[in-house]
Amino acid sequence: NDHYPTLDLESIKDDLFMEKTSDKVSFLFLKAATVRKQVFSIEHMMLLSTMGKLDTYSMATRQNCLEALYSSIEHMNEKHLLKPELIDSLGEILKDKNEKIQKLAAATLCLIATDEKSRLSNSILEKLAVMLQCDDQKLLHNLL
Repeated sequence: NDHYPTLDLESIKDDLFMEKTSDKVSFLFLKAATVRKQVFSIEHMMLLSTMGKLDTYSMATRQNCLEALYSSIEHMNEKHLLKPELIDSLGEILKDKNEKIQKLAAATLCLIATDEKSRLSNSILEKLAVMLQCDDQKLLHNLL
């Protein structure tokens, strides 16, 4: 971890919205979360979730953002402190046209649910149940 320079994500977050730079900047967020095990601010988490939701961006950008969000949340001790707006935003992504994007959101929501103090809304649990029903009965049973 000490071999990697610290990146000021705040200084590059606006470049995430630019089509020319969004793939590269989203990759930097992904690296910060996976290599440096960085836990992002709630503002950055909301930004990553929003980017994952917008199908006007490339698939690479959307995937990088959602994978970075997952990894950052994975390193959190108290996932139940995440804002309901972030959880609702991920819940909306479960309806995305792209299955890979849906699954990244589902994996993140399941990760949040591993904190026994976390609460997912009934509507999100229903969406997860429908989505997971065809994929993994055992996982579905554990989640519910």
